[in-house]
Amino acid sequence: MWWADGLLKRRRLALLQMRGRLEWAVVRGRADPPQIESQGAVETPFELDAAAQLRAFELPDGAQGLPLELSVSDDAIDAVSLPWSELLLSRGLRRAYLRAVFAAAGAPTHADDRFRFDAGSAGQLRMCLRYPAPLLEAVQALCERGRLRLRWVRSQGLGVWALTDKLPGSKSVGVIGTRQASLWLGERRVYSQRLSVGLADADESARECEHLRQRESLRAPAAPTSAVMAGATAAPPAGVIAATDLVPPIPAGLSQALWLALHGPARTQSLDLRARIPSQAGAWLVLGSLFVALAAFAATLFLREAALAQPT
Repeated sequence: MWWADGLLKRRRLALLQMRGRLEWAVVRGRADPPQIESQGAVETPFELDAAAQLRAFELPDGAQGLPLELSVSDDAIDAVSLPWSELLLSRGLRRAYLRAVFAAAGAPTHADDRFRFDAGSAGQLRMCLRYPAPLLEAVQALCERGRLRLRWVRSQGLGVWALTDKLPGSKSVGVIGTRQASLWLGERRVYSQRLSVGLADADESARECEHLRQRESLRAPAAPTSAVMAGATAAPPAGVIAATDLVPPIPAGLSQALWLALHGPARTQSLDLRARIPSQAGAWLVLGSLFVALAAFAATLFLREAALAQPT
């Protein structure tokens, strides 16, 4: 049955959204390298935003009822460096503070937007992402249409960033996309992002990514210890590590971007948008608890009836 397919066979749908393109793979288990059952890609008009692409996406055969792990291009989610404030400790004032920070950065917010910021000690600079309401609505519609169970929505750049955990010191991670380039900076936690969009082609995106990296190295007190670049078709500049060197060789017919997304963290991260539905483990726990409660209730009724049947 479709509802048991993802649960019992540990299959999942990995979907990668990029400007002008959607890529997907049905993956079995958590083996390394991933076991890919089927894969495909759909070209879309570059003018469509992430929400419009997801609304037009036709679910591949065999993907209904599977858990969904969605990676989106960096320009689909606004990112800011979040100064520490005592307002973050207040549930009532936190959202207003986050909206004010994004508004000051030139990113107006909507009442139904969702925010995620990373963990850290009081007083530390943090990273905060804004998941826009239209994107959330498109994801929800896709899940309802395909009976999918959302595990997370993750920024493409942060998925690559997670691959660099074992690299020492501060890092810069450049991601080359379709007519766009993004640069993520920080140490253990990402604390800054620079994004350029509307570029001519992949070659200009690669040049822009390196330009961003060099410019940030001049502005920072100390250049990042490790520099990683993802999405480049040519060899990276001197001193820069190719993200593909951090993962197993890419199988034939699979894109670099989707292969990197498949190697991201298997669990939700602090900056991922998490589903507001129970996880598989949580669902089984709830069902198990209900079964135990019903069994105990039935046993109680049986014992009561047996006691009443005894002669007095």
